[in-house]
Amino acid sequence: MRERDGVLFNNSEKIRERFSRVPIAKSFFALLLWGGIGGIALYYLYQSFDLDQTTFELIVFYAVYAVPLLLTLWVLKWDRLPVTPVFIGEKKNLPKTAYVFILFTITISTIWVTLILLHAVDPGWAESHLNWLNSIEMFDIGDDTTFIQYFLIFGVIAVVAPIVEEIVFRGILIERLGRKFGYTSALITSSVFFGFLHVSFISATIFGLILGILYLKTRSLMLPVLIHMANNAIATFLIFTEESFDFAAWETVTPYIENAWIGILLFAAVMAWFVWFLKENWSTVTNMNPFGDQGTASSSEISDPETHQ
Repeated sequence: MRERDGVLFNNSEKIRERFSRVPIAKSFFALLLWGGIGGIALYYLYQSFDLDQTTFELIVFYAVYAVPLLLTLWVLKWDRLPVTPVFIGEKKNLPKTAYVFILFTITISTIWVTLILLHAVDPGWAESHLNWLNSIEMFDIGDDTTFIQYFLIFGVIAVVAPIVEEIVFRGILIERLGRKFGYTSALITSSVFFGFLHVSFISATIFGLILGILYLKTRSLMLPVLIHMANNAIATFLIFTEESFDFAAWETVTPYIENAWIGILLFAAVMAWFVWFLKENWSTVTNMNPFGDQGTASSSEISDPETHQ
């Protein structure tokens, strides 16, 4: 068993090292090129076929996430590297998947406190911000949404998106930028980029920092992917059951202000946990040597799977 674990760990390190050599600029332009070609193709698809909005949105989302995933698989296959080892981690880390509840609370409380602060400056700002948040709907879900559409929506949000985003932001970006600038700069930069691509920038950036630290600490994408999947599964469940629960009142600023103490208390609690988490784990980021230009992991770290946590 130990020999098998050692093989998996060493293969995972080889994949991480390969991530550190991904040319980000070329990859970015390749994605832009695909985006242009894909956008034209999707436009003609939408014009040529009588597609409902949900079906078209599903095609767009799967196409967007398919490209980086297929490119990653192609690169690893070209280098004769298996993809699964980087997603395999130690079972003792599985309980940390429960971090998802803290991360979800960070998202909710950050939005809550943001509305409180905006309302304190100008109530109109808070209303405008909340209206903007309410206007962002990824899929047009209604009575005519079919079972297969529900299944595909859950698949892209709770399964495909977490896998692809963890490969890109925690795998490729952290390792590539870490190789050039060190893991501290890489972690912060990748988390900020991750935050920019999500509705709640602050909470998403914190989300990225925590998952990035867990990735470096475990040297595996398993835990970040599982936490990301659980987070998105909760969000998807809330989207699906929105009409079953009375959330209408929370589409206005009033309940957030009337119950401001709850939002502030939640925010204070999760921020205290976040500070503790950084204090306990930041040394992992600063002490670990990246691949290549900034140094390489020590031979004992690479050869012995028991050294990573």
